[in-house]
Amino acid sequence: MKRLIRTDSPTCLNSFKHGRDKWDELLQDGLDSCIAKEFQTALEHIWHYNQQH
Repeated sequence: MKRLIRTDSPTCLNSFKHGRDKWDELLQDGLDSCIAKEFQTALEHIWHYNQQH
């Protein structure tokens, strides 16, 4: 499955920067909401695309 997460968003970027050690901590501390937000954005883009075509 393709990752919808944008690595240039601050929360996501920090998680990659800190590496595996901090990964679990960051996941608990808002990374899941970051992913959810990216997923929502992707769905909106798909919806707008479908409206136009």
